[in-house]
Amino acid sequence: VELPPALKKDGTPGKRPRVRYKCAICGELFQQRFVQVDHVDPVVPLDKTEADMSYDEMARNIFAKSANLQVVCSTPMTKNGGKPSCHKIKSNEENFIRRHIVKEFKPGEYGILDRIEELKEEYKVYVEEKERKRLERLKKKAEREAKRKK
Repeated sequence: VELPPALKKDGTPGKRPRVRYKCAICGELFQQRFVQVDHVDPVVPLDKTEADMSYDEMARNIFAKSANLQVVCSTPMTKNGGKPSCHKIKSNEENFIRRHIVKEFKPGEYGILDRIEELKEEYKVYVEEKERKRLERLKKKAEREAKRKK
């Protein structure tokens, strides 16, 4: 997305337009340094591990067609108000699903797709629980510091 040039200190517009990239997941605009190109379908399928894949299969998946690529935000949490980026969230979800699928199924076994959908829902619950625990820890920490100040 091309935006108007930034204003100089004297209030006049700069020479070059600003360029921002739109995240395919959250839709927000980011500078180039805060985005990455991500595979829509993961390089390592959800029902496999890297060890299960041949080099040829891995190379075919890495060098994907442009239709399988998307721009996603990868802003560090320190610059994003403690909120993880879309790329981190997507990768964590894929790894969560992959860990469970590899334990429960053999590659190509029947029922994997249904289980993947169930695991996506389980991952949402897992993330919500993790966030609840994090907020509880912050609350307890604030209470301890308040007692210490008294």
